[in-house]
Amino acid sequence: KIGCIACRICEKKCPVSAIKVIDNLAVIDYSICTSCGICVEACPQKVIVNVVPKNKE
Repeated sequence: KIGCIACRICEKKCPVSAIKVIDNLAVIDYSICTSCGICVEACPQKVIVNVVPKNKE
């Protein structure tokens, strides 16, 4: 997302390795993501705000 500083904190904190930093942006793989919210809390820029994809709502 815009505002991501590619610090990789979310990538390191994700317990299922669903986040990868690609081209300096955090990208969530929703096929792996469990929507635990750890990345939301870990992001120092607060740019990860919703980890629940539409097909899981």
